[in-house]
Amino acid sequence: TMAIERGELMREIKDKARIIFILGYTDDVRDFMLRAREMDMLDGYVWVGVDLKSHEAIGWMNNDTLNDAKAREAFQGLISYTVAVPTSDRYKEFKEDVTQEMKNVFNITPNYISTYAQNLYDAIYLYASSLDEKLADDATTDIRDGKGLANYMMNYTFQSLGRKVVINAEGDRESDYTVESYIGEKYELIGSYVSVDNELTLNKSGWASRETEPSETRPLLAVTTESYV
Repeated sequence: TMAIERGELMREIKDKARIIFILGYTDDVRDFMLRAREMDMLDGYVWVGVDLKSHEAIGWMNNDTLNDAKAREAFQGLISYTVAVPTSDRYKEFKEDVTQEMKNVFNITPNYISTYAQNLYDAIYLYASSLDEKLADDATTDIRDGKGLANYMMNYTFQSLGRKVVINAEGDRESDYTVESYIGEKYELIGSYVSVDNELTLNKSGWASRETEPSETRPLLAVTTESYV
């Protein structure tokens, strides 16, 4: 079962690494951190939770009376790596528009607007703006030529929701990221990456420490090709 596999993985990495990256959903990160607490794998280790589908820092609370307090303790010093949410006024207007539309059409009032909404908006905007520019360059352009239009989108930068969106030479979007660390009762910003500038900024404070020296007998990083999440 998944529980057995994760237990085996934790035992395997305990003596092999002291910096561990968890690529998974919030619930997965919480589960691993609870296991780390039970296995005395907090002091002397650095845990990094990576959730590229989340709209905010990875949370410890799960309305679980038995484990929430343990999870909050385990999360002390956890580094959360997530996709950055735009802060522009245009994005705030977009969220309000989406919220109102969900109320009108589905009779739902969302607690938050998922990053999927902005990604879908950006994808449609990318298609429309690149098609408009291509037609301006060549009025005989066949709008049904998907391959030709896709090639036109390579190395393409455009404005959307008040910030720049970058599509690289391979056609992949280069996202912005936020790095935070859970300290005390909240996350503190410790770094950010802006793709359009290819710039990583790290704050001088915010790196939590458990006041223990890392073990000299464990390597810095262990990598396994097995998938346990």
